[in-house]
Amino acid sequence: MASGGGNCLFATEDALRDAFPELSVRTRGQELNDALYALAAIEARFRQDARIEWGNTLTNDHFLLDKFDAIVANPPYGVDWKDFKRHLHMDASGRFDPKRMPPTSDGQLLFLQHAAFHLSESGVATIVHSGSTLFSGDAGGGESETRRWLIQEQDIVEAIVQLPKNEFFNTGIHTYLWILNRAKPAARKGHVLLINAEACFTKLKKNLNQKNCEIDEANRTRIVQAFRDFADGPISRKLPIDALLYNKVELELWRHDEDGRAIAQASSIEGEAVTVRFDEAAYHIDNGILDLSAFPNKTVKESVALFHEATWPWAWACLP
Repeated sequence: MASGGGNCLFATEDALRDAFPELSVRTRGQELNDALYALAAIEARFRQDARIEWGNTLTNDHFLLDKFDAIVANPPYGVDWKDFKRHLHMDASGRFDPKRMPPTSDGQLLFLQHAAFHLSESGVATIVHSGSTLFSGDAGGGESETRRWLIQEQDIVEAIVQLPKNEFFNTGIHTYLWILNRAKPAARKGHVLLINAEACFTKLKKNLNQKNCEIDEANRTRIVQAFRDFADGPISRKLPIDALLYNKVELELWRHDEDGRAIAQASSIEGEAVTVRFDEAAYHIDNGILDLSAFPNKTVKESVALFHEATWPWAWACLP
């Protein structure tokens, strides 16, 4: 699904053939973008039993009756799907449940449901997503229900890996690998492994568009070993499913003065010279103007941004 030019798809095929020379590998892909489809289709002609189809994999699945042992995909982030919302709500394949429909502004979770549908009984999927699939949506909503269905009801989410920022050519946002396993080992049932691989990279000598780093062999080995260990470690946390389920909780936060007393009301500081402390840092404000000496070698814009970040949510609107 969303195979693009076939880079991930055919790299996986090559890795399987190298690791298991006697294995029979049949590769299938589908892509909507004309140019990328053409690239993948040309590559498929030079491979044994490879087939690439054109079209929207969500509305016109050319492999609807097939189950797969390995699925890899990097589907689009934040793509609007309102033009075929009615089509998917009427879909009779069993891929999508109306109760698990995400907002039409972002269809990433549809691809996760699509992947789960196509997994064989021993199938494994590795899907690249942005962070929105982890936290978007309120409890009881379509996004939250999709996560609950995958993590709790199906119990096929084996691990989620945070990748280094700027790892991909066309985006600098944080990205995550969702690893689904229909044959999740019994010892791993009821748990999900979280791996923080944000720092597992080496810098490129020259940027490739937005890509400025790569996961080198040593760091790949480190990430894979953490996955194999499936335990708490320097870059990993093993969590029970209950710790990942989303319940809506309202928190009321209070500011405190230097004596630890709660401050219930906001106070105007116009015209006054004050010092505010957050954690171990101190910031000086005189007549509404932030003293920038706390931010050496930073521009005014950068300094104010750092101040807002450090003092959120209390100082969000304090400074112009």
